[in-house]
Amino acid sequence: MSVLWFRSRLKLSVAKLLTALSLSAVLAVVAVVANYSAVSIGYAVNDLASPALSSDMLAMAARTTVSFMLWGAIGVGLGLLVRSQIAAMAIVFGTALLIEPLLTSLANENSEFAVFGRFLPGPVNWSIVWPVNMTSQTNAMGSLDGSALSLVAALLTMTAYAVLVFGAGYILGFRRKEA
Repeated sequence: MSVLWFRSRLKLSVAKLLTALSLSAVLAVVAVVANYSAVSIGYAVNDLASPALSSDMLAMAARTTVSFMLWGAIGVGLGLLVRSQIAAMAIVFGTALLIEPLLTSLANENSEFAVFGRFLPGPVNWSIVWPVNMTSQTNAMGSLDGSALSLVAALLTMTAYAVLVFGAGYILGFRRKEA
């Protein structure tokens, strides 16, 4: 039905992207509110002041929302690249549970690999949500000796990943027969 409504593959793909961005933002807000509520309840039970509404925590909530949206765009691109849901899930789980942790561990242990390891999706995500300047310590994700990406560099890197995966999915999707 949506193919008849949009009349072109580009419009349909952009509509999927905009829908994923919107839903990712909504889910991020729900997740952040739920987590901040749980933290606030924990603080209240122990008669402590909750830091959940501090400017640092609200900025982290905003960065988390942006990160969710970028991952949503990457998901749409992956969906355009890999038409089988089972294959897409196997790729995501295999990468997230096996490949990425191994490469991030190598980046944390090897100074030569740390130069490249900070550009992996996991460390980039951590650099967005929890940038190095939030504490005196590095976020320690794919960055030996505090060489994690700055917030701006991390945002640009994750955006580049999203654009590349979405663009590749759109371009390579032309060669397959649409159902």
